[in-house]
Amino acid sequence: MAGCNVELKFNITAKPAPTIEWFKDGRELEPNAPLIDGGSPVTNYIVEKKASIMKAYQVITTECANTSYKVSDLEEDKAYFFRVSAENEYGVGDPCETTEPVRATETPGAVKDLVMVDSTKNSVTLQWIRPEHDGGSHITEYIVEKRPREDPAWTLGATCKRCNCEVTGLKENTLMYFRVFAKNEKGKSDFSQIGPITVMDFIIPPESSLTDYPDGELAVCIGQNIHIELPFKGKPRPEISWLKDNFPLKESEKVHFRTSDNKTAVTVRGAKKEDAGQYTLVLDNRLVKNYFDINVITVGPPSAPVGPIRFDEIKAQSIIISWDTPKEDGGGEITCYSVEKRETSLANWKMVCSSVVKTTFKIPNLVMGNEYQFRVRAENKYGVSEPLNSSDIVAHSKCYQVLTLRAGENVKLSCSITGRPIPQVVWYKDGKEIDKRTMIDIEITTGIGTSSVFIRDADRSHRGIYSVEAKNSSGTKKAEVNVRVQGW
Repeated sequence: MAGCNVELKFNITAKPAPTIEWFKDGRELEPNAPLIDGGSPVTNYIVEKKASIMKAYQVITTECANTSYKVSDLEEDKAYFFRVSAENEYGVGDPCETTEPVRATETPGAVKDLVMVDSTKNSVTLQWIRPEHDGGSHITEYIVEKRPREDPAWTLGATCKRCNCEVTGLKENTLMYFRVFAKNEKGKSDFSQIGPITVMDFIIPPESSLTDYPDGELAVCIGQNIHIELPFKGKPRPEISWLKDNFPLKESEKVHFRTSDNKTAVTVRGAKKEDAGQYTLVLDNRLVKNYFDINVITVGPPSAPVGPIRFDEIKAQSIIISWDTPKEDGGGEITCYSVEKRETSLANWKMVCSSVVKTTFKIPNLVMGNEYQFRVRAENKYGVSEPLNSSDIVAHSKCYQVLTLRAGENVKLSCSITGRPIPQVVWYKDGKEIDKRTMIDIEITTGIGTSSVFIRDADRSHRGIYSVEAKNSSGTKKAEVNVRVQGW
């Protein structure tokens, strides 16, 4: 009846076993070929694929002549459905489809870098790196096999999901071999082997690494925290202590310790200059005691320049000062000095130069007769020092007079002039010629043999260095006076 399955069975006995071939209507049937060819020989097969998460099939080939086909260029970790349709001269038949998704896989590669990381009197712990290639499917587990040196037979030691495993139940002082396989859905990888390993308590000398501290040094700015953190290992687990300059370092409000499974740290809050020195981590596991030194350098601004400030040259409008370098550079090279000035009658300081390289400097643009104070600071990459202050000094030339009066009083300066030819007379204030057009409150009177300056009701704007210059073809003569106006 149409739609029913037909199964033909025959009992065949013969020696040697015969070759079996099936025929239909005189034509040989191919394995897996369609049972019904539609009245015309099958000319080819159409092979298609689709990813399991996709809906549409994609044609791989329409020209497959046999009942098998190798599908290439499949993606790892992706499952596929496949279907095949037969075709003859009358068309394409119904497809035959895989019922479950198929993944293109192979066995994984071998594990890498198999090592022993620990052992006890009855166990060994192994560690490795996962294979470079997982075979196209997830590694489901790792299989660890074991055997004693005198026994060639391998037995199961343990299985695990991660890249480390402890094999237990071993006999103390036995020499053992181990091998590890990676396994995926396709099967087991080639093995990686290690041994012989003696089953015994494994001793690891106490160790630490100073790689985070080049040359074993740590520079800390004064005021900041000193923080030293070092990894450690050792079996048995070492006891931890710290030294400062070879003396025990104890915990306090300023000093704190912190230790985890594999790291230890010491913190010194608010570092001062005296906190610099050698800090030592001591690791002691009763079998071996090791020491690891870190040299802490406290850095900061330099100390003030060494005084007193010397006045190497004093002129009416400039003074050359000098000083000595600081006793302490703060852990960094002195990069420059800054020089400031102020008139002693004023509170505010003015920056003269912030990039003085040498320990001497000429301070320009001073007013003759005014009293000044100077200060110098040293600077490095960590900051600026406290200032070195000078004593008070008056800017003056070798010959000058001082006239002091109160605000509101009149100023009268006069001089006698002699010479042939008759000299030309010019008055100056603070080095600038007095211009009657702009300085209308200053009266200048010059006659035969005399010249004078008169200022009515003087105030502080009239203070300064007044000079008179007489000049003819024979030469020049100059006189100066420092006018000080007090009050207002």
